[in-house]
Amino acid sequence: MKAAFRTIAAAVICAVASPAMAQQEKAQQANYKMEVKGLANAAQVQATSANLLRYIAQYAKQEGINNYTVKIENGMYYQTNKPFAFLTVRVDALKLHYTLNTPVLNNQNILPQVKTGLATLVQQLSDREMEKV
Repeated sequence: MKAAFRTIAAAVICAVASPAMAQQEKAQQANYKMEVKGLANAAQVQATSANLLRYIAQYAKQEGINNYTVKIENGMYYQTNKPFAFLTVRVDALKLHYTLNTPVLNNQNILPQVKTGLATLVQQLSDREMEKV
């Protein structure tokens, strides 16, 4: 009896959720390319941050932007004798920018830091939407 109830409940949830998920997949998105400097693999950035990148692409399309570039740069600069690392995530077409400067930036943990940068850009877009209301 419990198994039958779970099966019916799962079917109802799928039936309700499927149109909403399909609508999200069908939302129009702008085309973007990734320009990555100083990172090992741009495909990993896209894989770990797909939802954030999709949200930015949908917002760009709403703003009438059809093509744009997501620029991610990771590097090192020297100030006095201490090296400083920086991470910059930008979408110039939407005037979005995130920079992290730190004395230590571990390249093994760069993907979560890039994801944090992209999440910050999404937060900036969300703030813009709230200002419109």
